[in-house]
Amino acid sequence: MKLIDYFSIIESRHAFQNPTSERKLDLLIGYCGVADGMRVLDVGCGKAWLLRRMATNHTIDGVGIELRSTFLDEARQQIQRAPSKGSITLHRMPATDYPAEPQRFDIGLCIGASFAIGSFEDMLKWLKPQIKSEGCLAIGDVYAKKPDLAGELEMHFSGAVRNLSETVQILNGHGLELIGLIDSSVDDWDEYESLHWLAADEWLRANGSHPDCDEFRELSNACRRRHLKFDRDALGWAIFVCRVM
Repeated sequence: MKLIDYFSIIESRHAFQNPTSERKLDLLIGYCGVADGMRVLDVGCGKAWLLRRMATNHTIDGVGIELRSTFLDEARQQIQRAPSKGSITLHRMPATDYPAEPQRFDIGLCIGASFAIGSFEDMLKWLKPQIKSEGCLAIGDVYAKKPDLAGELEMHFSGAVRNLSETVQILNGHGLELIGLIDSSVDDWDEYESLHWLAADEWLRANGSHPDCDEFRELSNACRRRHLKFDRDALGWAIFVCRVM
């Protein structure tokens, strides 16, 4: 089973594909100072929840980039059901194929999707130049809660393993000043993972004779075991809202 198909299935219940909440995402919108006329780029936008939320109250010009067609289909359906003040353009493509232009956007978002560019640092190098000086860049990513992580956890870091303070130091080194921090709780993590488990259970019940059924079950069980044994206690996830200097 292709990994991209697996995530399309297990994230079918998610409104947004991150361990956070609507209240915390609304905090993000407030910290970014979203206002009428702003241009917003969301890399790995998923079902475009953030862009849709912003466009509900503001006449933004939003651009979302996402690989999974199922997520974009749902986003477009939601846009049609709830007309908004702003406009949203969605692109199905690898993020690095998007034609980058210097200082084109007022706000840049990459919430849990650094891998769409490469490492955490690769994402900063690619995305930051597209944001106007004094604009905002909001990044959601993991960080290490413990100094010595089990080897199984290193897979969550596309570059070097870093704790919360070290993550902020990397942001500072790229000319980004932290103006807002939105940390996820264990409850946020558990709800995010539980929706995975529920969606997997539903799919397995409905597709017991599917040729990929055993592989799907094995992958789902392995992800659940890793969350309970390693991720839940050792990993944090936060949204870092930064001013572009």
